[in-house]
Amino acid sequence: MWAAAIPTVLTAKAFDDICRPANLAGVNNSSLVSPLHRFLGCVFMRRQLQHIIKSEEFLTLMTTGEPSVIAFRVESLVCKVSINQENSFQSLHLKIIPDDPNYWQQDHLQIIQKFFDNKVVSPPYRPYAILGFCRLLHCPPDTLKNIIQLMSFEVHPELVIQNNLKWSISLCLTIPPVAPNVFPVGQAGIIGNKEKILIFMHLTRANLAQGQEAQAVSIVVPVVYNITQNQTSLASLQKELNNSALHAVQQHLSRWAAANMSVPGRCSILPAIRDLLMNLTLPNETGFAMSSNPSMLQPPNQLGPQTAM
Repeated sequence: MWAAAIPTVLTAKAFDDICRPANLAGVNNSSLVSPLHRFLGCVFMRRQLQHIIKSEEFLTLMTTGEPSVIAFRVESLVCKVSINQENSFQSLHLKIIPDDPNYWQQDHLQIIQKFFDNKVVSPPYRPYAILGFCRLLHCPPDTLKNIIQLMSFEVHPELVIQNNLKWSISLCLTIPPVAPNVFPVGQAGIIGNKEKILIFMHLTRANLAQGQEAQAVSIVVPVVYNITQNQTSLASLQKELNNSALHAVQQHLSRWAAANMSVPGRCSILPAIRDLLMNLTLPNETGFAMSSNPSMLQPPNQLGPQTAM
């Protein structure tokens, strides 16, 4: 492992190379940042993960003889986070080992691992994203399985086309500027207890005709899943519900809940949100003047920096 106490002599060209933005070799859709940025980001995120494990009661630190590996337990999952020495410590990777392999499908575990590698510990390296991710893993197993299937649309965007979804989805691991007077922007985006879970979902209009991509509307939806009642609904935002886009989401989820009474043994969050992705219709999907809050409904490239997501 790299140690700051051992000086390394660099030529001017070598220093220029590690400071020059570049894609990470062997990684699709990697951010264009410098190798030095990635290395320092990975070191920072490892330390933040260690701090989170020590400070959160639902996480248990585990000892491992593997070098450069941080292991912890959350619910029935053992998580191992390692730093990749083969690319000069420029990426972190998650390996999940379930207590009961028969309960978890291998492709579900792979989706979680890929989501962690590509979104949680990637630029711009936000420590609250790790906390939000750990809170997701702390969800009841059946709820987590539902969320993983929603996560698959983000990890494998081709599924949005294959399933003919009207909207694509991205889980917000940190709180976006949906309602700054209610939710602190930038904090962990997954909030919950034994009864309810609040998740922020970023929906973007998908499967548009060629030439209309630039007009894609984007909306952030705060969703509450009531575990005890098995109900999926829009979070109560009071003044923010004057927003016509969120009001349309609220009505859609209410209609779905009325038409689909809770089925024993079936978590409602996946079918409810999947129906939203397939059928949500806004009052004016191509208009930009629908919202008094510009962060609530805009073209996706105008939602602001990713640090708020």
